Amino acid sequence: LRYVWIEGRAPETVNLVPSITDEDERRKIANRVWKDYDRDFRSSERYREKRASILKLFVGMLPPSEGDGAQIHYSIIAKAVLRIQSRIRDQQFPSDGEFFGVKPADANDQERAIRVAKHLNWQILHQIPEYVPNHRMLIMQWLLYGSAFSYVYWGAEKNRPCHEACATEDIILPYKRKSTDPSLADMPRITRILRLQRHELEAEAATGYYDEESVEKLREKMHKGNAGGNQGEESQKSSSVQEVTDKASGVEKSEDQDDDAPRVLLEQHRWLKLPNEERSRPVIVTIDRETKILLQVRLREDEDPEDKPRFNREQDANNAQYAAAMVQYQQDMAAYEMALSQLPIPGEQ
Repeated sequence: LRYVWIEGRAPETVNLVPSITDEDERRKIANRVWKDYDRDFRSSERYREKRASILKLFVGMLPPSEGDGAQIHYSIIAKAVLRIQSRIRDQQFPSDGEFFGVKPADANDQERAIRVAKHLNWQILHQIPEYVPNHRMLIMQWLLYGSAFSYVYWGAEKNRPCHEACATEDIILPYKRKSTDPSLADMPRITRILRLQRHELEAEAATGYYDEESVEKLREKMHKGNAGGNQGEESQKSSSVQEVTDKASGVEKSEDQDDDAPRVLLEQHRWLKLPNEERSRPVIVTIDRETKILLQVRLREDEDPEDKPRFNREQDANNAQYAAAMVQYQQDMAAYEMALSQLPIPGEQ
């Protein structure tokens, strides 16, 4: 953490991969992330099949009937879900654009509360245009499957907050871990499956979000054709929900290998004991699913509310001491130059 404090940056903004110079340590971290993901993925196979069956009923994808029996589909689930979704959407995002309201703390805080509320509504309508459409998708997922996941982050390339609606099949949770926290903060780990194009990987590496050296190593493997093509043993079992979606949409997965196909990454939010650390700490670890190349390790903990003010006080005191020393130095230099001007010319008594 010494590097973090010297740079004056928050811990979660620093990628720790460059500081892990031991390749064995990198492989150890990546293999652990992969092993935990694979275990969680295989243990939730029947759960994904259940969600696929719900989606089939919603879109009217009926099993083939025996003989010449007619297949009649009553869209009971679709009607109920669409009606409830419309009502929730109208309540959450009214047509007047007043999505958020801020309650003032006291009578003197009314003006600031109105200003903050207007800023929040402006931000959702104009700065984060994907927020409202994503929430419509999240409401649909919540009504169909009982769960919905969103991800809010700072987009360095776009230079603004970004909102992402995660597909339920792309969030992998540990087996038999129950949580009553809406943020799932008490889960031992949460794995999010990402799919990034090559240019997106390069852009993230340029901003420092992913380790540039690791992305370059992955790019070389992709160029040589031995990066796995994201067709590993476990990826042969496509998501059941994705299969139903493709069939209902009338699209098919191509058998030919696409060089521009997105890379599948595993972003795991978990507890991990870092090298030379005495205890496990909450981190975000990102690896390429096929090659297991470590792209990112970031702390996801808040700054110590007591230690940060102490650091600021010490830094202010050091800056003040340095400024006073510089003033004294300038005074001494001025006195020295004046003394030099008063010395006799060589040869004078």
